[in-house]
Amino acid sequence: LEYNQGGAIETCEAGPILEACPSIAGIFDAHSNEISATTPIDGSEACHDVHTKRLVVGLSSRYRLYCGERLLSSASSSFEVSLSHRFITHVTIGSRPHLHFLPIESLRDFDPFTESDNHAILDGYEPRLVERGARLVSIFPSRPSLVLQMPRGNLEGISPRGLVLPYVMSKIQSGEIQEAFDIMRRQRVDLNLIVDLDPSNFLSCVADQLICQIEKIDNINLFISSLIDVDSTFKYPVPSWIRHGIPGATNAYGVDSKVNAVCGKMRDLMLAAEENGFASSGNAVEKGHFLLPILSTFAKESPPKVEEALSLIKDSASSAKAKQSKGKSILISDYVQSSIQYLAFLSDYELIFNTALGMYDFDLAKAVARHSQMDPKVYLPMLKRLRELPISLACFDVDVKLKRFESALRHLVACSSYNKTDEEIANHKNKCMAFIEEHSLHKLGLELFQEDADLYHTILVSLGERMLAERKSEEALTIFLLADPKCLDGGKRAARACKDWRTYFACCAEDNETLSADQITNLAEMISSSFGNMKDQSDAFASAARVLQDYCEDVGYAVDMLILGHLWSEGRRVAHLHSRPDLVK
Repeated sequence: LEYNQGGAIETCEAGPILEACPSIAGIFDAHSNEISATTPIDGSEACHDVHTKRLVVGLSSRYRLYCGERLLSSASSSFEVSLSHRFITHVTIGSRPHLHFLPIESLRDFDPFTESDNHAILDGYEPRLVERGARLVSIFPSRPSLVLQMPRGNLEGISPRGLVLPYVMSKIQSGEIQEAFDIMRRQRVDLNLIVDLDPSNFLSCVADQLICQIEKIDNINLFISSLIDVDSTFKYPVPSWIRHGIPGATNAYGVDSKVNAVCGKMRDLMLAAEENGFASSGNAVEKGHFLLPILSTFAKESPPKVEEALSLIKDSASSAKAKQSKGKSILISDYVQSSIQYLAFLSDYELIFNTALGMYDFDLAKAVARHSQMDPKVYLPMLKRLRELPISLACFDVDVKLKRFESALRHLVACSSYNKTDEEIANHKNKCMAFIEEHSLHKLGLELFQEDADLYHTILVSLGERMLAERKSEEALTIFLLADPKCLDGGKRAARACKDWRTYFACCAEDNETLSADQITNLAEMISSSFGNMKDQSDAFASAARVLQDYCEDVGYAVDMLILGHLWSEGRRVAHLHSRPDLVK
């Protein structure tokens, strides 16, 4: 039976239950998306089948749980229908009793004859293991908790994941980030769910809501530090009635990773709030209020942006919180030191010190090293020596220490302004050349010394020698001939290495070098000894014969080379050309 709209009792149009059930509960409209589905729908709305709109759930005296004509469980001790949580919850009986949460929407559309995954639906959403003999007493409609009666008679309140996760997801969707965050922190739910539930929505508005609603800076730091490049919805499946309001999967992060995109977005919002003096919610924001969360975003990115974090600390050192008495550096204030210690907690002191050193800010490097495990007898003399050096030379030493060799070469070239005499200038060029060769910086050296013709030529020749040592003979040959003037000696060695006999003899002619017959013969034999397929070997013998014929006038040996290369027609032609019929016979 059911009440109609006029309050009269009439026969319910829901399907019958297969067995008499002392405990029974009914859902008037299973299609309603409202929190409470108690308002009847008039007869004009006939878009759904009546049997699917009315759901009747009953527990028989034999502990069988039914939903109409469908058997949900053959052994259940108790059940509850929670419209606010959109679950039918029941406790099974057995050696391993569980608390099951059956979504009303899935149960409404469930057909045991056509459903492909019956067990997944009947197992429900995130089952929870409970004590044997426990009974379900009640479910709180306004929070994700329920009450169980234990076999000893005592009552216990628990917050199972089956209630917590959908509740938290619905709060995130509705923009109640503070409440969702508190529950997730207490129930140890992965905070990445705030982002992964709807990444596009998070970047567009949820990130701003999170900054505005979460007042404790430590909680913002906790959220940022928990970010990982893994989709947490694989671990926490999103219920269908929540998934309906989320657009399809798209790459919301673009070319960035999830962590970098989220950190960048939150950092921009926090910096904008500090600059404007108020958040988007209208709450006043002091300068430096979000310093620690912003440092967290720098340290959390991959790779960590430690240099930007140190620059922010240095800029914030001029704020009122960091001001010290006269004569003392603001970098040794408690405010700055606490910021550096927090950054070191997220990163590593050695990395932070090297980054500060790489910024060529030796006062900041000293402030970083104060609370590290570094020996003052090591870093204090080093910093003192760097301060006493000219700025370009100090930067060069720092770059060499940090193995930033390209930057080191630029600073070494800039040190040329300190040289006055010709001897000092020559020594400086030799030092630059040695540094270029040691660290293979020929390309950068050519860019920096375009105006110095002599040093430019020396760098080109050195680059050719390196190519030749690396067995890149063709590249070496091009570089040697590109030099002005040409490096003919290197060109000849490179041409011999790549067996380019035409270029080799051209270089010899330009260098006014006369080769003996033995030298030419040895070169021809080297050319003919090439390995490869038959065509390559044939071409090699033809080239060797051409060398012997043109530069040694040894027609007999040239014809022998052509015969070895199976070039009989060419051999006959060469023999007749030089009037040597004896070679044909």
